[in-house]
Amino acid sequence: MVYFLLSLLILIAEPCIKRQIDRDQSLPRRIWRGHLLLRRHENYGLALGQLKEQPWLPKLIVILVMLAFLLHTLPWFFQGEISDLLAAGLCLLYGGGLSNLLDRFLRGYVLDYFSFPKCPWKRLRRIVFNLADICIFLGIGMLLLYVCLT
Repeated sequence: MVYFLLSLLILIAEPCIKRQIDRDQSLPRRIWRGHLLLRRHENYGLALGQLKEQPWLPKLIVILVMLAFLLHTLPWFFQGEISDLLAAGLCLLYGGGLSNLLDRFLRGYVLDYFSFPKCPWKRLRRIVFNLADICIFLGIGMLLLYVCLT
């Protein structure tokens, strides 16, 4: 149950960070010797802006995916032992997914705010992320590691 605090922390931290991004008049700004670019980007679509032409469709897709994911995985916490790796991965996914979903409904878009301009992969340089996205990627990585180890 302690892992649900991780989800809650994401749901609290992400709006605080986004408020600061909204207020920061110095953006865009490079930090960490230019390896990280802070900037404000409104994503009206899914990942990489897909389906942004139909703003209702990304909301519907994310609601259905999150609902199916939660209904399928939440019982695992109450059916007995769940590994720490699996629990942490799931809670990162819950927090990140719900945070981006809340953004879609409260703002009408997901606010992304950092990118990696010095990344060797050209495509990755153009993508703008937020904390919730990183939590989702980490959660997926932890689930993949769990599957490989069991």
